[in-house]
Amino acid sequence: DCVDGDRNNDPSEAIGMLWEDTVEGVINPSGDTDYYSFSARGGEYVRIVTTSDFGDADTVLVLRDDTGQVLTWSDDFPTGSAVSSLDSVIYAFLPYEGEYLISVEDYYAYMDPDNAYGTRDYNYEINLSTWSEYIKPSWNTIVMIIAIARISKGFIT
Repeated sequence: DCVDGDRNNDPSEAIGMLWEDTVEGVINPSGDTDYYSFSARGGEYVRIVTTSDFGDADTVLVLRDDTGQVLTWSDDFPTGSAVSSLDSVIYAFLPYEGEYLISVEDYYAYMDPDNAYGTRDYNYEINLSTWSEYIKPSWNTIVMIIAIARISKGFIT
């Protein structure tokens, strides 16, 4: 089951994205997971961001390689020294050429897929962009990267 126009609910139905692309998506029905794919030459740095105007939107992003192996995931967007937004962001290095898969789902469905009660119905946007190691990051970006690393290693909860 899905709403009209929401047909990317399986990796085989992933919507292809281009670099510097923004696509609109919808979380509906309860437990919905949306999939997106993109190609990389290898050696790129990537930034993937979800945003929503819905105040209670709480996305989780997962980045997988072409074998389905999870490379990284993100819940919430670090802004400065604290997480203050429920949007999500991933910064990652893509070492290999190939297809990559992104999934987007609501926090409650991600954390407890068998009991996705409370999953909300909302629209969101996902943006895929390059992020170069050669661009000198701002202090806020450096703090954000440190926070992401600490969160993914379990140092910050």
